[in-house]
Amino acid sequence: AALRAAARDHADRHAHSAGNGSLMRTGIVALAHLGDAAALAEAAVAVSSLTHPDPDCADACVLWCSGIRTAVLEGTFDGVRAGLDLLPAGRRALWAERLDEAEAHPPRHFAPNGWVVTALQAAWSAVTRTPVPELDPARGGFPAQHLRLALEAAVRAGDDTDTVAAIAGALLGARWGCSGIPLAWQRAVHGWPGLTGPDLVRLAVRTAQGGQDDSLGRPSAARGPAPAGAPRGFAVPHPRDPGVLLGNLPLLQGTEPVDVDAVVSLCRMGTGPVLPAAGSGTATGIGSSTGSSAVEHVRVWLVDSDGSNANLHYVVDQAAREVLRLRHEGKRVLLHCVAGQSRTPAVAAVYAHLATGIDGETVLSELREALVHGWQLAAHRELHDAVRALTGGDGEGRAPAARSGADTPAPRAAEQPRTPFLEEKGALSRVRGLLLGLAVGDTLGAARGELPAGVTLRAGVSTQLACFTAEGTIRALVRGDHKGICHPPSVLWHAYCRWAALQGIETERLRRRWVPYGGKAWPDGWLAGVPVLAQRRGSAPATVAALSQAEQGTVEKPTTSSRGCHALTRTLPVAVVFAGRKAADAVTVLREIAALTHGDRAAQAAAAHAAVLAGHLLAEGAR
Repeated sequence: AALRAAARDHADRHAHSAGNGSLMRTGIVALAHLGDAAALAEAAVAVSSLTHPDPDCADACVLWCSGIRTAVLEGTFDGVRAGLDLLPAGRRALWAERLDEAEAHPPRHFAPNGWVVTALQAAWSAVTRTPVPELDPARGGFPAQHLRLALEAAVRAGDDTDTVAAIAGALLGARWGCSGIPLAWQRAVHGWPGLTGPDLVRLAVRTAQGGQDDSLGRPSAARGPAPAGAPRGFAVPHPRDPGVLLGNLPLLQGTEPVDVDAVVSLCRMGTGPVLPAAGSGTATGIGSSTGSSAVEHVRVWLVDSDGSNANLHYVVDQAAREVLRLRHEGKRVLLHCVAGQSRTPAVAAVYAHLATGIDGETVLSELREALVHGWQLAAHRELHDAVRALTGGDGEGRAPAARSGADTPAPRAAEQPRTPFLEEKGALSRVRGLLLGLAVGDTLGAARGELPAGVTLRAGVSTQLACFTAEGTIRALVRGDHKGICHPPSVLWHAYCRWAALQGIETERLRRRWVPYGGKAWPDGWLAGVPVLAQRRGSAPATVAALSQAEQGTVEKPTTSSRGCHALTRTLPVAVVFAGRKAADAVTVLREIAALTHGDRAAQAAAAHAAVLAGHLLAEGAR
């Protein structure tokens, strides 16, 4: 009561008190009231009012909790509009109009989005306006990818990106389930004290179960029981890659140590250490690790029962790609389910296809011959059909795998992972050389080769923009590490806006854009305290014209038609991020960064190619 009274007093004394904070954190309420929509609405209002008593906040929380409830129970997004019936009668038409507006405009239309209404609209726009991909396993198309695509759209809305994405993510996760979240993202989830993705899943399940475990102690039990009739523990080498062991759950519940560096579990697991005799150094979360002897543990939400997997093809593909990743990192992998007779060979077959290009029927035949303890994959028609669909195209991403025999190539040298670029000798010197060389070239070019003696060399606007690219890139990396989600071009757009403000270009408009309620200094960041960066050092008309627009340019929707050189020069520092990585990983992001200010596709391509080349020289310059 005291907390609600304090919140009400704050709201009465401040005009802007309908922030988006309660909407961001109230979605979990839906899990506690899956069977009673009216109780859900009452709880949502009560939880919101603890900090945000404004009616807009209460209504938004009711709508979103209703959407999450329906998404969990029915697998649709229909619950948001169904939640209109849970609002006070006099406010339903207003919110129906707000939802209509959200469906009619892209997420970036609703900025600034610190207000709960525009935050909800931006999230709902991202969810409803992002197309759901068609199922096309052979070409990598899966409906569950809607979660990733819609979240990226929410981030691109700009402004309060983490809150809008968290709001959208709650609804998207409820609709597509844990299995719809990319495993790479699940590995990145971490919290305090030492919590990881599986811990959040455990808390969510217990919330939906009234705070209790089930009769078997799940999801809190340290170890899950192996069903009666399961074979004794075993581990056999994959017929196409002896670095992958195929096993079952009893193997992990024994007392003998298992000589692997990583475990990919395709069945329900307990909260305790994944391997026997591994001690406290064993990782128990997705991608977590403790100490040099830790074993990486990847948990995959896959059920061996027809009709029980909402995202079957996507999950099998994701699991196989995790095995592929681990093998590329030089790790010896144990792949297992409960019995090792259905889910294990299914993922093993798709992994072999990705790693070697072998056709599905051939590798399934080889796996059936190797798994002498039993074979149940044929009894699970949906899972069997998913394997065939996923292995219907060409393989990709050759792994360091080999099969004994004269007809199979030997493992590649790539099995030994390469030292990360920035840890290589001379790498930092080459990075400094890239930035210093850019500045020197900028200076020499401006002087047309006639440098005055005895004066300080003056770098130009290209160097200034490159400095803000470097700082924005650092911010994007830090944000990605800490938040788990980030859209680097949007972070760089903010960096260029800070440069423009320092230059005196529409400073007040930009300040209102980025700090709509005031209260803090802007432009922020350490570069804002470097006086020479506020000096006019040449012109960048295309960049200034783009920064004068209300929205940032994209490849699909450019805001200028410029093909000037600054798209290239300011993008070059991003080469450091992609040094030593495949060009395909970099080109899309680099083109998006160039498109922020330069709409010409040739300019975007030139910027991307130049940065890829610079990254190659950074990584290979000493070789």
